[in-house]
Amino acid sequence: MIGAEVLREWMIAEEVLHEWMIEAEALHVLMIGTEVLDELLIGAEVLHEWMIGRVVLHALMVRAEVLHALMIGAEVLHLLMIGAVILHEWRIGAEVLH
Repeated sequence: MIGAEVLREWMIAEEVLHEWMIEAEALHVLMIGTEVLDELLIGAEVLHEWMIGRVVLHALMVRAEVLHALMIGAEVLHLLMIGAVILHEWRIGAEVLH
């Protein structure tokens, strides 16, 4: 009878141990899931930083275009000034000839 009782206790202990192993596996799966979520969050942060970088690059390109337009405007003003000097010289020449 004692042997049967010990055997029964042993079987109960084995069943409890089996349940603990199942719980340990479930916890392990949850931990892996947590690591995967962490990696996804890191990926999302990297993507966010990349998008911010694209916005900054776009802003820099717009500024470069504005600077280019200002430089073209400066060249046009320079040409207008040259034209004004030429007209002034023609007037002086016309007055001298007149």
